[in-house]
Amino acid sequence: MEKLIIAIDGPAGAGKSTISKMIAEKVGIPYINTGAMYRAVGVMAQENKIDLKDEKSLEKFINNIKIDFIWDGKKDKILFNNIDITEKIFTPEAGKAASDVSTVPIVRKNMVKLQQDLGKRNGGVLEGRDIGTVVFPDADVKIFLSASAKERATRRYNEMKSKGQTVDYNQILEGIKYRDQQDSSRKTAPLKKAEDAIEIDTTGIGINEVLDKIYNIVVKKSKKGKI
Repeated sequence: MEKLIIAIDGPAGAGKSTISKMIAEKVGIPYINTGAMYRAVGVMAQENKIDLKDEKSLEKFINNIKIDFIWDGKKDKILFNNIDITEKIFTPEAGKAASDVSTVPIVRKNMVKLQQDLGKRNGGVLEGRDIGTVVFPDADVKIFLSASAKERATRRYNEMKSKGQTVDYNQILEGIKYRDQQDSSRKTAPLKKAEDAIEIDTTGIGINEVLDKIYNIVVKKSKKGKI
């Protein structure tokens, strides 16, 4: 199996995590959830009473953390200093915290290094905002997923409702708009489509159709012309 690097970028709620897991399983390479890494840093920094805009405090904090991904046989879990924080990081508040810390250069520098190390080890599918432009500019495959803000808010709302969480659609929509603005305007590694990325608008498209589109692209671009 080739150690392929597949970069899937796009705005919050475009379906990156779901499709990345599926394509990783289908191709047979690891799934590296970069967004969860930023959520973990944001949430745990807040729990430790750290100002998410204070670069010096964040630098000290991030130099003493360890982030791991594990599969417990049923679902992916994210460990922060060996503590399972999976349930804490997939909330609108965690998404805002992730967007805030991701604008801090020292946080991005540390996270990019960790992501590159994970990808180089065994290849992988990485999703985020700057995978194809900053983390792996030489990725074998670059995909940019997009969808309307209302479509993305609806998906996130339905996902959280299915997990039994009490959520407000308008709060989610505003959160997505906030992240779009933050991610696109930040000075450090803003959300941007790589010039050689293939854009797929997922508005109104079923997940299996998106999976087929990306898988066919991966097959065509793989070094051997096959998976």
